[in-house]
Amino acid sequence: MSLPEGLNQSAAYVVADLEAMIRERDVRVASHGEHRARLEAMIAKLNAEVQEVSAQEQQAAAELQEARQVLEDLRTVLARGIGLRQASEPARSRLAVVSPEQDSTAATATRPAPEPQPASHPVRIAGGRTLAVLEILSSDPGREWTPKAVALELEAGAEGSMDRARALLDGLRKREVVTKTLGPDGKQTFYRLIAAWEAA
Repeated sequence: MSLPEGLNQSAAYVVADLEAMIRERDVRVASHGEHRARLEAMIAKLNAEVQEVSAQEQQAAAELQEARQVLEDLRTVLARGIGLRQASEPARSRLAVVSPEQDSTAATATRPAPEPQPASHPVRIAGGRTLAVLEILSSDPGREWTPKAVALELEAGAEGSMDRARALLDGLRKREVVTKTLGPDGKQTFYRLIAAWEAA
């Protein structure tokens, strides 16, 4: 038994329509698959770029840290060098302070420090940092200052500040503006103002 002619035509139409839909969906599936593949390739490329940029960022951060450390070390060395240079500059006009001890070695061997001996004229001092140290010492002229105490007043204890303060104090000792003594332990040093001074 066969279907009526009208039904046959209707079935053929449905089959043709379904076949067309299948072809259309095949095209769409293939297109979406290609699009997905392109996106996955782009994502993989971006991930690789992210990793490369991250590695470059880490390297740059390490180089930055190293550069900062080198700069800080360089500044410390330069500050010490400037302090030593300023301390070694001869005074333009000065009278030597008479040492209270005949033996200068014995004068720095033990505490207490010798009493200051007044000079006829103040020692003329140049250099901003050296003058700053003298201002600190002059704030309490009877005190025996340690390099650490001066560094705290001068630079709030910044890295390398104690070495810089010690260099400046030793320069002033060579010019006989301050005296240097050692503590009972023979290690700790103390500096005391012993001469009048003025800015050059």
